[in-house]
Order: sequence, then structure tokens, then C-alpha cells
Amino acid sequence: VTGVQTCALPISFGFAGIADFRSFIGQEYIAGMLKAASDYDLNFINFAGAIKYSFFDDIDFIARYFKTFRFMKKPLIDGLVTWTSSFCELTDVKRVEDTFNSIKPLPMVDIGYLDLPGIPSVRIDNEYSISILMKHLVIDHKYRKFAFIGSETSSPHLERLKCYGQELQKYGIQELENSVFLLK
Repeated sequence: VTGVQTCALPISFGFAGIADFRSFIGQEYIAGMLKAASDYDLNFINFAGAIKYSFFDDIDFIARYFKTFRFMKKPLIDGLVTWTSSFCELTDVKRVEDTFNSIKPLPMVDIGYLDLPGIPSVRIDNEYSISILMKHLVIDHKYRKFAFIGSETSSPHLERLKCYGQELQKYGIQELENSVFLLK
């Protein structure tokens, strides 16, 4: 009896997020996922949306983007990397939660800061990151003058600002006047 040879299709995964993908971090996220797809022989489908670059872009951008979620299911993809917090500046958290819950049981992992029940996540430890950054700059390079730039609407930025203040105190460094810039 001759066997029938079957060919298993590679696993396909998607990425869902909204950001300025012209930015360094946006480029790094996409490049990392493309490299992982290549390294592990996976298919990658980029469902990421870019923020509006112009006043003339579609006014109802977020509603249009949410329509792509109908494609985020089997058999089109086997799993999804999400950046759920990237949606939070464009719509309310409840809508983000409802949208991602609607595509369960699709396997997902989140890389943002928004905790969604039942979806595992990979997080940046802001306290540790700021600590090692400040240690390197203060101890290794002897820097004593710092500025902090972030967004007043970003929870991670506000958490990092708090950690930054703690690190200044730890090293006995006085915060410089007008050295904290929080953009809207």
C-alpha cells in the first residue's frame, strides 16, 4: 500500500495594533515579528493599522479598522499577537475588551499594557527598566542632569515618570526645573 503524502500548511499568525509605524518602536515590532515568522517558518499577516497621518484621512478610522476583526479567525489565522493598549487612545477600554473577547477562542498574546482576562501577555517591567537605565547613566557615565519626556495620556509613561522620580531620589539627584515634559 502506498501512502498518501500530505502537506501541512505552516501556522499563520496575525498582528493587531494601531500606531505610527513610521516610528522606531513600530518598525521594531513589525521587524521582530517578521524575523520570528522567518525563523519558525510561520506565515505572518499584518493587521496593524497606522494612525491617521493627515487631516484628510478617513474620519471614522477606528470603526473602519474594527471591521478587519472579521478576518481574525480560523482558517485565516491560527493565532494573534495583539497590542490592545494601542487602541485605547482611539476608543474606550470596554470596546477594546469586547472586540478582542469576540474573537476568542483564537489563541492570543498581548504586548501592550491593557490586562484582558484570559489573554496572556508579555510586559515591560517599567520599574526595573528605569532602574537599570538610571544606574547605567549615573554610575557608569556619571551623568547628573536628566530630563523626562512622555505622554500625559499614556499609563506606562506615567508609571515610568514615577519610577524616574524614585531613581532621582535614590541617587540624591535634584530634579531640574522644567525638565519633565508630558505631551498631550
